[in-house]
Amino acid sequence: MKKSLIVLFSAALLGLGAATFSAQPAVAATYNVTRTNPTDNDISHSDFGVVTVGPRAAMLYTDHQLTKAANRTLPAGSEWRYTVRGIQNYSDGSTKVWSYRVGTNLWLPASESSVLSYQPGFSIYHHDIVQVLKGGAPVYSDIALQHTTGRKLPAGSRWQFGRALINDGGQLYVYQVGGNEFVAASNTTLVQRRGIFTVGHASAFTINSGRVVGRQLAGGSRWQTNRIVYMHGGFYYQVATDLYIGAIAGTWTPSK
Repeated sequence: MKKSLIVLFSAALLGLGAATFSAQPAVAATYNVTRTNPTDNDISHSDFGVVTVGPRAAMLYTDHQLTKAANRTLPAGSEWRYTVRGIQNYSDGSTKVWSYRVGTNLWLPASESSVLSYQPGFSIYHHDIVQVLKGGAPVYSDIALQHTTGRKLPAGSRWQFGRALINDGGQLYVYQVGGNEFVAASNTTLVQRRGIFTVGHASAFTINSGRVVGRQLAGGSRWQTNRIVYMHGGFYYQVATDLYIGAIAGTWTPSK
């Protein structure tokens, strides 16, 4: 972990243990992954969490639709971090978690696993700076904030983050400030800086704090900002009184 303006970032999360797998014969007949009236809209959602393999060894697949066996299995009862959930849409409008990505091109059927009490959520990759509040901020080695590194960031110090972690309720609760170093958002505050936000090639709508859509900003236009906030599941720059533009709608440059 390095202080302030150091660009991160680490690789995706893999298994809780070593990221290796013992090749074992894949027996498709062992697994019930038959679909029932699915639509063509199979999608994957960026996510994170931990799953536990069921009472028997589980076969892995190379795609989130579970159509191609990977000829690898995970042992019964083992725990694995996942980074993406495969979501199946059905013609009646319902959805279902279909699979979990537990390694590169390795998907575990949801029917062969269960999610731990560990809170699932999703990641926002955004570079900015947080300042540690009074009392300091313990540093953890995991996104669940269960394992401390023994380090504590001093109050008033500033650190660049490259990733924010959001729980399923939409609450920002963790910043990643190093390769495997995480701090609780409750122990920090976003550093407010002046800058210029440039809208991307396409125009973008602004919203207010109540999530009401407001003015449309032209593509390529530039706007002065003096505040950044997290709200409604994303980071937003303030371009006018109670008027915000999503960080993903363009690029932001700090003023010199």
